Parts: sequence; structure tokens; C-alpha cells
Amino acid sequence: MSEVEERDGTVLWKGSTLHMGRAQRGRPSDLAAHRGEVIRDCQQILNSTLHHLGRRFDALLSQSVLSAARVFQFSSWQQEDEEEEEDDTEDDIEEDKLRKIYRHFQRPLEVNGFELESALREWHELKRVCRTQLSGMRRPPSFKDFWVMMLRREEQEYRNVFQLLRLVLTIPIHTAECERSFSLMNRVKTDWRSCLAPACLTSLMAISLSEQSVETFDPVPAIRLWWTAGRRRPSTAPYGPRPRGETETPISDSTSSEEEQ
Repeated sequence: MSEVEERDGTVLWKGSTLHMGRAQRGRPSDLAAHRGEVIRDCQQILNSTLHHLGRRFDALLSQSVLSAARVFQFSSWQQEDEEEEEDDTEDDIEEDKLRKIYRHFQRPLEVNGFELESALREWHELKRVCRTQLSGMRRPPSFKDFWVMMLRREEQEYRNVFQLLRLVLTIPIHTAECERSFSLMNRVKTDWRSCLAPACLTSLMAISLSEQSVETFDPVPAIRLWWTAGRRRPSTAPYGPRPRGETETPISDSTSSEEEQ
């Protein structure tokens, strides 16, 4: 616990002041006197937190597909010079992980024309490109920001590898999104709106889940789609007056006046 230090009678942990309770009867009020107790409590809290986090995520990472998906975690790649040849053992392990991901998503990949051997060749070239990009950055980027940037720049060049990456990113690691969807459905389809059709309910939920604010939402495309989707009212532009059928005959004013007499 080298992060815990004493400064001017105050106990600090990573620069943050640790506030102790009020002095009790028979115990000194000086924080320095409780330094050992603070260190012991902090160590116990940290160990307990790490223990429970490990139990929570070890079962998740023990799944074969999720474990194989860690091949895209660039922070775990070995730092090698560009002139040195890559370790054959590491290459074999990474190729086995890519094959495992392919077997899990084999059906949708084959529909999109995925080629496994091409993906394995693209992977080694992509790693060299990624290392070049990472070496020119001042600070390491987040996983999401880095791969979004690479998708925009290099997707056409490494199409097969990025198909695997896109499918890996669709794997949910929790059920929170499903639970939010059920809660949202209950808020949208209330007792007063119990007759909503499934298509209308789906559209309303999609709008709510988009999380776009009123300030940034542009309603013009939606209005144009609504206006051109079908006929709204007769005699209204751009449709013009509704055409009459062949059997219909207009009723003149003279005929109506004679009938009234």
C-alpha cells in the first residue's frame, strides 16, 4: 500500500484525503495515530473488491468464444520490433482463436462470402498496421475508439478480419439491454394504449432506444417519408383531386333543386 501516505497530520490515499470519524472517548483524535488501521482497512477493501470482480468475470472469460475474442485486445499484444519476425507459437495461438470465432459464427459468415484462409493472412498484416498506428499515438486509445478508427480506414483492405470483429462486438456480456427493453415496453404500452399494433409498438420503442435528444434530432427526413408513404387526403398536393369512378356522375345544382321542390 505505497499509495497511502501521511501529510501534515492527514492520511492520503492516491492523493485523496481519507476522513476518519470523530475521536472516541479514550482514543486519540490525531489521524496519524490511526495510520495503520487505515492502511489495513484500505487493503481489506481493495482485496475484497478485486476478489468479487474476479469471481464475477472469470466465469465470463472462461467461455471459449469470449476467451478467443480477446485476440482483438491490442493491449495484450507483445511489443515487438518491426524488423524481428513474430513468434510462431503466438501466431498459431492467434490463428486458433480466429478459427474458433469462425466456427461459432460460421453460418452468417458463409452467407457474406467470408474466407477463413484470407482472414488469417489479413490478420498478420493488420497487426503490423495497428502497431504502426499505436506507436504514433501519445496515449493508448480505448478499445472502441481504436477499432472504430481502423474500421473506417482499413475495412475494405481487411474485409474478412473485420467481419469477425463486427460479430465479436455483437456478443452481449450482460442482459441489461434486454431488461431495459422490457421496462420500456411497459412504459410505452400502458393500459390506456393496450391496442397498439406490434409494428407501431416496435417503431415507438426504436425511437425511444435511439437516445437522440430533441436538440440534435432532424425531423425533416421523417416528415418526408410520412408524406410520400401513401395518400393522405383527396384534393391535396402533391396528389391532386381524387379521380371519380366511371359509374359516378356529378350531381348538378339544378337536379338537387328540383328534388327539393
